[in-house]
Amino acid sequence: LIGVDIDGAPLLGLRNNGVKYTKNQDNGRELLYDVNTDPKEATDLVASQPEKLEAARRLLSVEIVAWKKRVGR
Repeated sequence: LIGVDIDGAPLLGLRNNGVKYTKNQDNGRELLYDVNTDPKEATDLVASQPEKLEAARRLLSVEIVAWKKRVGR
C-alpha cells in the first residue's frame, strides 16, 4: 500500500485483479498497469483505461480508510 519510487518519492498504491496502481504523493503522477498482460509494466493505462483508473482510485481510498481504522487514526 505504501512505498517509495526509485527517486525516493512517497507512493501509495495497490494491486487488485491483475491491476497495479500507484500514485506519487510528491507530484500526483498516477500509473496504472495490467500486470497479467504486461508483467514488465511497459504500458501505462492511465489515459486509455479511465474506468480502471477510477476503480483503482476508489479501492485505494477504501483501503486507506480501513488502514487508518486498524491503526487508530
